[in-house]
Amino acid sequence: MIKESGSLRVDLLGGTLDLEPLNYLFQDVVTLNLALQSCAVCSIERQEDAALSIESLDYQKEYHFSLDQLNANSFYQDGFFSDHVFKEMLFVVSLCDYFKPKQGLKIQLSSGSPPGAGLGGSSTMGLTLFNALARFFKSSFSVEQKIRIVKNIEAKILNSGISGYQDYYPACYGGVLALHPKLAGVEVEQLYSDQLAKELEGNLILAYSGQTRLSGLNNWNLYQKFFSADAPLKKALAQLAILSHQAYQSLLRSDYADFFKLLCREGELRRDFFPGFETAAMSRLRNLPTVRGVKVCGAGGGGCFLIITNDQNTEVFDEINRLGMQRLNFQVARPVEEN
Repeated sequence: MIKESGSLRVDLLGGTLDLEPLNYLFQDVVTLNLALQSCAVCSIERQEDAALSIESLDYQKEYHFSLDQLNANSFYQDGFFSDHVFKEMLFVVSLCDYFKPKQGLKIQLSSGSPPGAGLGGSSTMGLTLFNALARFFKSSFSVEQKIRIVKNIEAKILNSGISGYQDYYPACYGGVLALHPKLAGVEVEQLYSDQLAKELEGNLILAYSGQTRLSGLNNWNLYQKFFSADAPLKKALAQLAILSHQAYQSLLRSDYADFFKLLCREGELRRDFFPGFETAAMSRLRNLPTVRGVKVCGAGGGGCFLIITNDQNTEVFDEINRLGMQRLNFQVARPVEEN
């Protein structure tokens, strides 16, 4: 049996700026995120019949497909996998089809994330499965090759516009990352230290709102507005780029007080400029006396969010529960030793 795991991510600052070519249109663009100890998990083993059996722990369902059903016509309009019964497995089956299996496979999957949580759950699951398949079929890929392949397959499956690249890197590298877009590819800088992890875990609470959201559609609407010469949007994204670069400089100086101040400012900017990005319930938590700020994860409108506070007390926890939300485990994963 082959087993793989990959860390979910929490975006800190500079999200949205990982959409191409937005990442090249502003100066000093950097996206900051971290890897959680919470992981997507995948296992693969052979089975005797010529079939693909998939057990999804997230959906609590099992799926069985003949290998003959994995062909080019199956993945397009009116093909076998266009049926709504199978659409939820289309990403998984497409990744398997990339390796053109000639033998039966039994796959078990768990994303480690609530649905639509904004923690990069589907991207992490896709990359984790790809890593497992590559090991199973003894295929070798660089990190950038793996990310490019999985990202392109996911974009094709979502069919809702562009997708960013930041979700894939924490599963490969762990720790706390600064992603610098270069013309030759993304340059990954590892910022992890035990002190930084302690500061993040001591000042941030990760909560799940219970509301799902569609990041692809949210990003596509923003993308269209940007390239329709929406001047206020361009100004807002330029401000996001400045804040993320300043936060990056703060981490290089180990100036954690300044970093959390900038994280709060980024959350405020997104709340003020993007309607519906922060829900009413999230705003109620923001107004608690011990809460310094709120930063929504992912494309907003629901999912998970960070509560910035240096006083993690029962008042905040009780309000999270009262609003029907869920406090999630927030522990920073250590860097991955090998890629």
